Amino acid sequence: MQYSSSSSFSSSSSSSSSSFSSSSLFFLPNNTQSPHCNNGASQQMIISGFDHDNGQLPAPISNVSASIPCPVCSEPSDGTFFSVPSCRACGSFFRRSVLDKRKYLCHKANNCAIINTGMRNSCRACRLKRCFGVGMDISQKRSKKPGGHQENIANFKSANLAKNMCPQTIDCSSLSAAVSAEANADFVNMSVNFPNSFKFMKYFRNIDNGQRAFVNVLKGTNKIILDAQQLHIIRHDEHIQIKRGCIVLLLEHIREQFPQLNEQSTQTKVGIVKNYSVQSEILRICFSTLKFFPWQNVPIKHLVINGCCFVSTDELDYFFSSHEAVNEMKKYGLACIDSLRVIMSRLKPLHLSELELSALNGIQLWNCIERFVPLSDQQKAHRNAFFVELHAMAAQNNGKMAAEIGIRFGLLMNLLLDTLTVASEMLETMAMADMFFPSGHSFCFPDAFVGALLNQP
Repeated sequence: MQYSSSSSFSSSSSSSSSSFSSSSLFFLPNNTQSPHCNNGASQQMIISGFDHDNGQLPAPISNVSASIPCPVCSEPSDGTFFSVPSCRACGSFFRRSVLDKRKYLCHKANNCAIINTGMRNSCRACRLKRCFGVGMDISQKRSKKPGGHQENIANFKSANLAKNMCPQTIDCSSLSAAVSAEANADFVNMSVNFPNSFKFMKYFRNIDNGQRAFVNVLKGTNKIILDAQQLHIIRHDEHIQIKRGCIVLLLEHIREQFPQLNEQSTQTKVGIVKNYSVQSEILRICFSTLKFFPWQNVPIKHLVINGCCFVSTDELDYFFSSHEAVNEMKKYGLACIDSLRVIMSRLKPLHLSELELSALNGIQLWNCIERFVPLSDQQKAHRNAFFVELHAMAAQNNGKMAAEIGIRFGLLMNLLLDTLTVASEMLETMAMADMFFPSGHSFCFPDAFVGALLNQP
């Protein structure tokens, strides 16, 4: 498959020794202080209007607030209802449903695309679950209209800030017992019907939690509230600190699935880790970006990395400000972002669920292993289990309509191939950069670093 960004990517990777890699995701930073950090003071802002209370953020960030959508249905927000910036219709729906203890039943798989414009009335069960998923709290009865008193960031409880927007992670403390039992049943059914994908989903949630923990100890990061969660506006060196802090979780995850990893050569182990890290991260970045910024059209202007960090593609000067060759970093970073946009354009119409994403990650892992090590029949069976679960998810969402099931499954397989192509381009460019530049400007997973960790007893 041809990519619009391929030419720029290829030409970038073969440039002179004054250039850096195209991947804005994998550089090893130095510790140069950014001029945007105001002596390390933490800046905070609320997404409803992006008003800040401690200095100014880069100018293009404010453009995000031009039309803030309701996180439940994507219609324009009318104010803050039950502690979440949202539209009046969803606020009223949430109030009626909870106070009247109404019971709703989803006739699909509890993952209807309520977020799509004009679809909020298509399924009341999924709409209510999404209201809870984005942090609506019936105990927070006061509503705020635009222009009113600015809500303090402290009013957003940390428990709400860390929630994922899916039915299985909803805090149902305010729901009736029947609705709470329904949500718990969905979670249990997932673990029973899709055990392999469910296990991967729990792993990546642990990664997200670990990344949030690292982000919270960083000094000088700007913060926004979007979809009832905190997003941190970080520099590239901070991004690398977070990734390196979580690499042990990645290695444990791979060893759990593939215990024979320790028996392989260092070169093989490093190859598996780097390939899987890049491939899975591409899908995760695109998935997280579309979750937080579903109203964006290509070209994408905002990226969510590390699960809880925010990068404006118009503010790469700030993102790379800890590096000396900022312009070179931007040049190759933009080439990488163009490739990510290709994946996002494929991903957006699929309305991928978190569980489907986890199944794709499982397939990616075994494909990366097979690239370096022949798989046994048992290991092939483990990989096939992810294919079976992914197909079952497509069937669950499309009923007995064989044609639609086949089309969706085919699109998911094409997505895997597209991701592999983009990941290969990134890895080639990473290798070129490591040849031309000193170790101080390498990537976050240089071979020596990964090899040293893998060879520890």
